[in-house]
Amino acid sequence: MSLFSGELRHHAQACYAIVASRWNPRIVDSMVDAARSTLTAHGVAEERIDIVRVPGAWEIPVAAMRLAAEARGGARHARGGGGGGGTPHKQHG
Repeated sequence: MSLFSGELRHHAQACYAIVASRWNPRIVDSMVDAARSTLTAHGVAEERIDIVRVPGAWEIPVAAMRLAAEARGGARHARGGGGGGGTPHKQHG
């Protein structure tokens, strides 16, 4: 397995968005908190971080593309979360 590491370098005026589903909050909320904590630990101000919640994983790329098209800032971080729940995934693939 490859390992890539480095430092987060950000522009002081850059804005960040974390796009996450509202589905499975027990898992996704902790991932959103971890992403936000990582950004702030590297010097990104809280007011520079937007949290965008969408209904489910299908909507995450749409929201991320819309944010990117608006060009409101720098990085975009999309996060979904699943689990071996009762969703019949094989019916949708």
